[in-house]
Amino acid sequence: KDKSSGNGAKSDVFSSGLASAPASLPSPMPLPPGLQAHNQNINSNTVQPCTKPIHVSEGDKVISRAPPGMGNSVLPPKLTSPVSPPISNRPPPGMPPQFRKPPSILPAPVSAPSTDSKPSTESFKPVKIRRTLTRLEEQPGKLFANEIPAAPSGSTMTEDGKPPSLTIRPRSELTARWIIPLSYLRQRAIRKFEEQKVSSQAAPQNLTIRDALKNLAVGLFRRGAPDNGSQASIVSKDILGPESGEPENGRPAKDYPFGIDQRTDSVFGTVPFYAPRTPGNVVFRLYFEDEAHVTLATGPCVSVVPAEGDYDSVLRFILSNFKSKKGTAGVSSMHSLASVLELFSPSSKVGSHNRNLFDSAGRVAWGCICESRKVVELAASVYVKKKNQFKEQFEIEESNDKMLKMELSSGEEGIVDETSDANGDENDKKAPNDGRSKLAAEERNNERKWKEVQLAYASILKAAFSNDSNYLLLKRDLISKIRLEYELWCPLCEAFAPNPFADFNDEVAKLPGDVSAFPHPVGNHHMQVCLESRRKMQMQTLGFVPKFDSIASVI
Repeated sequence: KDKSSGNGAKSDVFSSGLASAPASLPSPMPLPPGLQAHNQNINSNTVQPCTKPIHVSEGDKVISRAPPGMGNSVLPPKLTSPVSPPISNRPPPGMPPQFRKPPSILPAPVSAPSTDSKPSTESFKPVKIRRTLTRLEEQPGKLFANEIPAAPSGSTMTEDGKPPSLTIRPRSELTARWIIPLSYLRQRAIRKFEEQKVSSQAAPQNLTIRDALKNLAVGLFRRGAPDNGSQASIVSKDILGPESGEPENGRPAKDYPFGIDQRTDSVFGTVPFYAPRTPGNVVFRLYFEDEAHVTLATGPCVSVVPAEGDYDSVLRFILSNFKSKKGTAGVSSMHSLASVLELFSPSSKVGSHNRNLFDSAGRVAWGCICESRKVVELAASVYVKKKNQFKEQFEIEESNDKMLKMELSSGEEGIVDETSDANGDENDKKAPNDGRSKLAAEERNNERKWKEVQLAYASILKAAFSNDSNYLLLKRDLISKIRLEYELWCPLCEAFAPNPFADFNDEVAKLPGDVSAFPHPVGNHHMQVCLESRRKMQMQTLGFVPKFDSIASVI
């Protein structure tokens, strides 16, 4: 003990295992040899606990002692407490303890291997959602057209063994009555409510029947339309009126009538419609606009057939559609014209003596046929132009590939590593293949559009000369020229044979639509010329010439 210090503080020489000399002594107290060797391992900036044993010599013996603060054991104790970490892992004095995170039950993330190749910048097209619940047995609701239900596929609900259908005139009134269970609306409303909560959107606090019927619509579609929605329908109407309370886009501000049937636990309502102006088969469909691919109900088939006094107005409407649409957008009008020419059947009282009753309709019908030929001529010119462009682009791609192969085989770039060669070849081949595949897809799309136009035009020609009543609309010389043009059509190839009367140097003139080179008085030898042209095309495309004889004649 040292009492010479002015503040009276007591100092222990072996406190914390370090030697400290009093301030009044001229020189520090000498330390034992073991402590001197141990003290050299301690950093002057940090204080670390001493865990190594100290060797002290007493006479002829060397005794190993534990450092101060470690008890009587020579080696440091093994701490097994789960709270305090081992001595070697303890933080320095004055630093907070470091707690380890508990191990995760998820697998460790696997880092993707680093590649030197550039990231792909190709834009992927969104996957188109196909229409679901197309069968009546799968649909939750029901839909009636003028109180006529729809029959499931394969069932017969009428006396004549045919499914129930409705035949009406153009622009006739139609009433669609729909029924949907409340249980389906509850489940859908709850699902939408949960989706809004997850997406942090403003969800209603109380769900009402108006919330459940929001975006519910009834649409009038052509039979066989692949998609639902307002874009694919002839006309579609929402059950509820606009939220603004004012008419929008011809939609009245009021809701269409609907109610709740407590006995059947369902919601029902009615929506008024008008039949389309053009003939054909149409159906009603019930769906939600935000989920248009889900068909809730389908109505019966409604056949729109013009009456004897409706052909003039129907043909004028089709002619106005031909003139209003530009380009090749008149394919739908071509199908409508084929339906009118096929369904034209006046009463038995009409004959050659009073055929002037259909003079006006006949002039309009011939105008529609001329407009359809214009559509075909324009489509033919566009098809030939794109076809030549694709041919030139394919030749450029092939020449680029040949040049690339020559550069790789010449060895002008020097000796490179095998891996870099392989990667270079793969990257060089990928770009041309991608460009070639894109060109091939565009070429197939061009072929498909041209084939659709030919099919529509062939249906017009066939309906024009196959219906015996059309002589009241068209003159016989016009019908004979139409039949001569139809002789070039092959239903198996789905294409017209080249026009044998046109100039062979003009590729567009050989395609259908241009009848300027056709002979005016048509004879049997002209028919044989067209048959020979069609047989040549069939041999090149099919490899054989099909025979269209009836089975009775063969037997």
